[in-house]
Amino acid sequence: MSKNFNSNKGFTLIELLVVVAIIGVLSSIVLTVTSSSRAKARNAVRLSDMNTLLKAFKIASIESGSFPLSSGFDCVSVVCSEGFSASTADATVDAFFTPFLSQKPTDPSGGNRGFVGYRYVNPFNAISLYDGFVFTSGAYLEFVAEPPITSGSCGTGRIYSVSSNFIACFIKID
Repeated sequence: MSKNFNSNKGFTLIELLVVVAIIGVLSSIVLTVTSSSRAKARNAVRLSDMNTLLKAFKIASIESGSFPLSSGFDCVSVVCSEGFSASTADATVDAFFTPFLSQKPTDPSGGNRGFVGYRYVNPFNAISLYDGFVFTSGAYLEFVAEPPITSGSCGTGRIYSVSSNFIACFIKID
């Protein structure tokens, strides 16, 4: 007597679709968690770069007795751009602070901010578009962080403006 067994052993189409759906959900969760961790890491690098620049500018101001005037927003990192326009370095500002750095910092890439780099401006006075804070006239460093907003997004600085893609920060250095 022979028994008639189905010799096709495998997964049904429904079982395969369920497995693919589960893998898709898990991978989207992992990507979401890692992308926010990457943004936090890039923001930590930006804050570290700001602290380095802040120290270089303060040491330079002690040596010279004042901060240089800027021609606008002068690039103090390797590259600066805002959307499609690039900010350039100013030779006077560079000569002021670069002797106190081993090299200019580089803004970490990533995110969808539309801004790259760190800038110096003096004089700057404005009212924050974020919370109405009054930035008194003086010398400032600017950088753009990635969301979400936290209590330390701008380090020792203040938020100037916020969008879904960026947090614009200014740190007063004089």
